[in-house]
Amino acid sequence: MQPTDVSVSGIGTYHFVYKHDPQTGESGFSHLITPLGTYRTFSLFTSLGVERLTLVPWALEAGSQNAAVFTFDWETRVPPSGFFQGYPLARFTWPSGRRVNRLWAKRLVVYDNIQINWDKEDLLDSTSVELHDSVNEFNIEEKRQFGAGTLVTHVRGDLTLAGTKRPKPKRSGLLTYTYEYEYDLSFLVSGIRSCLYEPSTASPLWCHRAHIAFNSWSGYSISPLGANHFQDGLSSSLVLSQTGVQLNRRFDNSGRLLTFALQDSKRQEAIINVTFVYSVDSLLPSDMNLETIEDVPLRTHYRRGPGGRIEGIEYETVGSSRRRHVQVSYNEESRISDLRHYISDSQFAKAGSSESKHITTKFLYERGLLSGFGSWKYTFDEDGCLIERKLRDSGSIEDLFEYDAKGLLRWAERRVIPSTTSEGQQKTKLEEPFCNGLENACYPQEMGQVKDYAIQYLYDAEDRLVVLRNTLEIDDSIQFFYAHPQHRNRLTSFFHHGKGKAYFLTYEQQTGHLFTIEEVDLSAAADSNPERKVYIIITDTEGSPIALYSDDKVN
Repeated sequence: MQPTDVSVSGIGTYHFVYKHDPQTGESGFSHLITPLGTYRTFSLFTSLGVERLTLVPWALEAGSQNAAVFTFDWETRVPPSGFFQGYPLARFTWPSGRRVNRLWAKRLVVYDNIQINWDKEDLLDSTSVELHDSVNEFNIEEKRQFGAGTLVTHVRGDLTLAGTKRPKPKRSGLLTYTYEYEYDLSFLVSGIRSCLYEPSTASPLWCHRAHIAFNSWSGYSISPLGANHFQDGLSSSLVLSQTGVQLNRRFDNSGRLLTFALQDSKRQEAIINVTFVYSVDSLLPSDMNLETIEDVPLRTHYRRGPGGRIEGIEYETVGSSRRRHVQVSYNEESRISDLRHYISDSQFAKAGSSESKHITTKFLYERGLLSGFGSWKYTFDEDGCLIERKLRDSGSIEDLFEYDAKGLLRWAERRVIPSTTSEGQQKTKLEEPFCNGLENACYPQEMGQVKDYAIQYLYDAEDRLVVLRNTLEIDDSIQFFYAHPQHRNRLTSFFHHGKGKAYFLTYEQQTGHLFTIEEVDLSAAADSNPERKVYIIITDTEGSPIALYSDDKVN
């Protein structure tokens, strides 16, 4: 029995429509009608050597017969293997006509002016992977060595990009990287040595080593960071011997995090103490209390709806009568439709009202895509990609975006248009992050940097961001590195070329949450003992950072 209606709690009812044509024999799923009445049409066509699926999620314009067609082509002449389930995708075509071609026999991917090629059946198991971007003159060549089976033991990556070379004594060009791996008896990574090199040099600029040893009776240790993890029933401790800092956690029988405390051996009381409160059956907290040393405790209450979605947030400073409120409303497809901000203060009840005026921010949608958010107007192209964002009233800020044929963001450009307002008034208006006072609820402006920039984004063969640079400032560029072979999308380090600093990230083994960032100052090329700093990251139940601790300071 094929379902025709599916009701989703908190969202609405989706209608499934099926077709059966006795003349052609074509049958199966035809289209989906969303709770807002939008039609999403599907069609499957099979011919010699090719199986094609077309998806029509929206009309290009309201009332228009022109539809956006996304096309997937699978090559049925290539038999399934252990590297992919079913037939391999040979081509993907956007409504605009842009496409990504995968030539499996030639081990080649072609899109825009970019080519990716490798030398084995699967890209991840190849000993050589190359990416060539002829427009941006960007090239990556990665060489890999393997030990037993498919365990990679050594990786070297060389990158070149036009416009990154600078005259001496400045550091010139993108950094080369190497990774060396060790494995334990369970074939899990136990050691990673990652090195950064200046172009065409044999000696590394810096090498970072991380070795993980698991102890069945206690937990694990990470050296030379000096991190030791201990598990005792429903409690765990992570001790950093170099800094004297200890992270203590306590869980309930359902595995929900109850408390998170950061203590320093130089202090008796906890520096940071976070507690979480849950409703009976929820895995997400309803309350979070944050206490930091020498600061007033903060309490955040979450009002949740179906599926755990947030329908209201209340912020309270313990001891104060003032509270900040955010109410969240959703439309029939469970998309945010309104954000309502206001401040309440019981001390002003006698004056007539204990609440400030409510400031409402509306979300508008077209084709199921965001078209408006507060004062911002969003414009999407026929492929469903955001290409422009600008302020409705003043038009003083305009953001432009470009994408490649994989849908990856390639350029983000901001234009700040001067207004007739005086420079001082304009700066205050644009940069003030919050409104103050009982009459105006605090509301973040989501402005970002109020200045012109043109950010270029470059990716590797696995669609991971590897270079970000502001082309308006020669020193404003960052390289990103992904050293872990079993967590390939996990960022392990990045290097800021302008600051000359490298940052190495360490994650917990059980949760995968980030817990330390090591900063190494490499701006002095001849310094064999550069300045180092360790930042401790405090996260919530889902791994999102809520506080940062370093040098006896909480941020």
